[in-house]
Amino acid sequence: MRHVHRAVKQNKHSLLRLKNVVGVGVGYKERHSVPTEEKALMVCVTRKIAEGNLPHEHVIPKHVGKVATDVVEVGEFKSYQEMPNRRASVRPARPGVSIGHESITCGTFGALVRDNKTRQVLILSNNHILANLTNGNDGRSQIGDPILQPGPGDGGTVSEALIGTLFRYVPIFYDNTTVNKVDAAVALPTDRRLVDGKILGLTVRPRGTEDGVVAMRVYKSGAASGVTSGRIRIVDLTVRIGYGFGETAIFENQILTNKMAGPGDSGSLLVNGGKKAVGLLVGGSYNAVIYNPIKNVLRLLDVSI
Repeated sequence: MRHVHRAVKQNKHSLLRLKNVVGVGVGYKERHSVPTEEKALMVCVTRKIAEGNLPHEHVIPKHVGKVATDVVEVGEFKSYQEMPNRRASVRPARPGVSIGHESITCGTFGALVRDNKTRQVLILSNNHILANLTNGNDGRSQIGDPILQPGPGDGGTVSEALIGTLFRYVPIFYDNTTVNKVDAAVALPTDRRLVDGKILGLTVRPRGTEDGVVAMRVYKSGAASGVTSGRIRIVDLTVRIGYGFGETAIFENQILTNKMAGPGDSGSLLVNGGKKAVGLLVGGSYNAVIYNPIKNVLRLLDVSI
């Protein structure tokens, strides 16, 4: 697929400027939502529109160079933070339960990781779950802020649900010119005994990491929708994600699966059949979900599974 990856790298920004386009990546051409064996440059759109109803300059070409394109309707991607449901205090807290910064609603505790320098055990989730969407200079959060389990949207309060404090995050930039790699942060538990690394519903700890590939069978355990399974449809995806209040951010080198999550599942760890960590759930639409590749998350946070 090297030539397809090259085509994505060379054309993703121009394609993202087209009307209705929200993502560009690598996959297999689909017929009736079923992957074929034909490699393609995948173009994600909010909805499919007949060519005759689009300005000529916004029509997606059938080929980019020698690479075929395929248009996939996915809706509008948004972070999965809002709409908490049936989540409660769990001690020890485990990946798959509700968690959140004191200023948000709630998301999902993704995994336990270890700081590469201090060897401290840390809670992994998204920046928009543990660090309140911060770019590092906007005052939305600061290191040491309270992290609650369950998250505030599920009734968690500082006096009763404090489980940790914000330890480190990767800033998110919303200027639509700076390209983001991950939406990720970690929290330091107030007491190591308050957390356990076994993923709720999967009853295993992640066993290392593995790169996501198209058609890979994957699983996640989220605070909103529990354990679900699906398949990777697109990799090396450059995509625009909405974070509310009119803010959007562009992420590159992302993973897209079929619909296997909902609001409240942000921060869930994506694992494959061998229980190796593959990605970190960021958000999704009505029929697709976006994940950061886990190796980028770990590298940029300087932590290990």
